[in-house]
Amino acid sequence: MSKIIIDKKEITGGNLIIWDIGATLGLFDGTCIFAVAVFLTVLTYFYSEKPHGSWLFLTVLPLWLLGAYCFDKIEDRENNRG
Repeated sequence: MSKIIIDKKEITGGNLIIWDIGATLGLFDGTCIFAVAVFLTVLTYFYSEKPHGSWLFLTVLPLWLLGAYCFDKIEDRENNRG
Protein backbone atom coordinates (compact mmCIF):
# COMPACT_ATOMS: atom_id res chain seq x y z
CA MET A 1 0.00 0.00 0.00
CA SER A 2 1.44 3.38 -0.91
CA LYS A 3 1.95 6.08 1.66
CA ILE A 4 -0.10 9.24 1.38
CA ILE A 5 1.87 11.27 3.92
CA ILE A 6 5.54 11.79 3.10
CA ASP A 7 8.02 12.15 5.94
CA LYS A 8 10.60 14.93 5.92
CA LYS A 9 13.38 12.36 5.48
CA GLU A 10 11.75 11.17 2.28
CA ILE A 11 11.36 14.72 0.96
CA THR A 12 15.02 15.53 1.47
CA GLY A 13 16.01 12.14 0.05
CA GLY A 14 15.59 10.90 -3.49
CA ASN A 15 11.78 10.79 -3.54
CA LEU A 16 11.07 14.36 -4.62
CA ILE A 17 7.97 13.62 -6.60
CA ILE A 18 6.53 17.00 -5.56
CA TRP A 19 8.95 18.78 -7.90
CA ASP A 20 7.86 16.57 -10.79
CA ILE A 21 4.22 17.38 -10.12
CA GLY A 22 4.99 21.10 -9.84
CA ALA A 23 6.91 21.14 -13.10
CA THR A 24 4.15 19.28 -14.91
CA LEU A 25 1.36 21.43 -13.55
CA GLY A 26 3.27 24.67 -14.02
CA LEU A 27 4.36 24.18 -17.60
CA PHE A 28 1.52 22.09 -19.01
CA ASP A 29 -1.31 24.00 -17.35
CA GLY A 30 0.34 27.33 -18.12
CA THR A 31 0.57 26.42 -21.79
CA CYS A 32 -3.04 25.19 -21.86
CA ILE A 33 -4.30 28.36 -20.18
CA PHE A 34 -2.30 30.45 -22.64
CA ALA A 35 -3.91 28.62 -25.57
CA VAL A 36 -7.39 29.13 -24.09
CA ALA A 37 -6.66 32.82 -23.47
CA VAL A 38 -5.56 33.32 -27.07
CA PHE A 39 -8.65 31.47 -28.32
CA LEU A 40 -11.00 33.57 -26.15
CA THR A 41 -9.28 36.79 -27.15
CA VAL A 42 -9.65 36.00 -30.86
CA LEU A 43 -13.26 34.90 -30.31
CA THR A 44 -14.18 38.09 -28.45
CA TYR A 45 -12.48 40.19 -31.11
CA PHE A 46 -14.86 38.87 -33.75
CA TYR A 47 -18.06 38.11 -31.83
CA SER A 48 -18.30 40.19 -28.67
CA GLU A 49 -18.00 43.73 -27.43
CA LYS A 50 -16.51 43.11 -24.00
CA PRO A 51 -13.37 41.05 -23.36
CA HIS A 52 -13.64 37.73 -21.54
CA GLY A 53 -10.24 36.05 -21.70
CA SER A 54 -7.72 38.81 -21.09
CA TRP A 55 -7.42 38.06 -17.35
CA LEU A 56 -6.17 34.57 -18.20
CA PHE A 57 -2.93 36.04 -19.51
CA LEU A 58 -2.10 37.12 -15.95
CA THR A 59 -2.23 33.53 -14.69
CA VAL A 60 0.18 32.14 -17.27
CA LEU A 61 3.39 33.77 -16.06
CA PRO A 62 3.18 32.56 -12.43
CA LEU A 63 2.48 29.02 -13.63
CA TRP A 64 5.44 29.08 -16.00
CA LEU A 65 7.65 30.47 -13.23
CA LEU A 66 6.53 27.67 -10.92
CA GLY A 67 7.30 25.08 -13.58
CA ALA A 68 10.74 26.55 -14.28
CA TYR A 69 11.57 26.63 -10.56
CA CYS A 70 10.53 23.00 -10.18
CA PHE A 71 12.63 22.02 -13.21
CA ASP A 72 15.63 23.69 -11.56
CA LYS A 73 15.03 21.64 -8.42
CA ILE A 74 14.79 18.45 -10.51
CA GLU A 75 18.06 19.34 -12.23
CA ASP A 76 19.75 19.96 -8.87
CA ARG A 77 18.48 16.58 -7.65
CA GLU A 78 19.86 14.82 -10.71
CA ASN A 79 23.23 16.57 -10.40
CA ASN A 80 23.54 15.65 -6.73
CA ARG A 81 22.84 11.96 -7.44
CA GLY A 82 25.56 11.51 -10.00
